[in-house]
Amino acid sequence: MKTIKIFLQLLIALSLVSCNSSISQEKLGRQVFNHLKNNNYDGYLKLNLRTEDLGQIIDSLKKSETFSHYDQAKKQRVINISNNLDAVVLKQQSKLKDNFHSIYNRGLQKGIVWSKARFVNIRVGMEQSVYNLAEYKSQHIYIIFKHKKKKYTLRLSHAAQTKRGWIIFDYIFWDKYQLSDNKKKK
Repeated sequence: MKTIKIFLQLLIALSLVSCNSSISQEKLGRQVFNHLKNNNYDGYLKLNLRTEDLGQIIDSLKKSETFSHYDQAKKQRVINISNNLDAVVLKQQSKLKDNFHSIYNRGLQKGIVWSKARFVNIRVGMEQSVYNLAEYKSQHIYIIFKHKKKKYTLRLSHAAQTKRGWIIFDYIFWDKYQLSDNKKKK
């Protein structure tokens, strides 16, 4: 359980900021929406955490002042993850696959014909600095789309900026956020 907790903390910490990031938050949101629209998990998978991403995070974390203040048990958990990067990433990707299909199917249950849904825009949540490391940034990205004149919002939880741009490593959620034009008029 502690290994999973430290892994999730590392995932939240995910992001080595790069001025030349190839995938912006807007582009990530559009790509995720298009992969859902086309029920294309393989394309979606390319936007998710990779072994190289996790390796960069752990290497950066181990060199940080924050890591030097960890107790021995927490340091050992980070080292264990470092020694099993492929297995940790494969396990996370398996959970993300289930999540992707769950979101797609829930949309069908809501009456959404994905091929007819239209991307509207994205909104981003408050930027977070993790472990007091200025170079680590993550944010929620809200994908707003429309189907049959009704707007829906999906939340990419804790999207993160890495050397290759913004990526997904946590789940997609149907967000409870409702836009004002969806409210019933009195």
